[in-house]
Amino acid sequence: MTNSTKAQVLALINALLLLAVAFDVALTQAQIGAIGVAVNAVLAVWVGLTYKDSAKRIPDA
Repeated sequence: MTNSTKAQVLALINALLLLAVAFDVALTQAQIGAIGVAVNAVLAVWVGLTYKDSAKRIPDA
């Protein structure tokens, strides 16, 4: 999986959260923020840990 695909997964999860809120899923602003921070942190760690395994990454010289 390329790093750009991982970034698209992150964007998709954020979009799904916002879509749920737009259709009146009962969440407070604090809950929305907490979910957003947690999801982004987990996905950022995932990208960071798998960065060197990216299919299209140019290897270090």
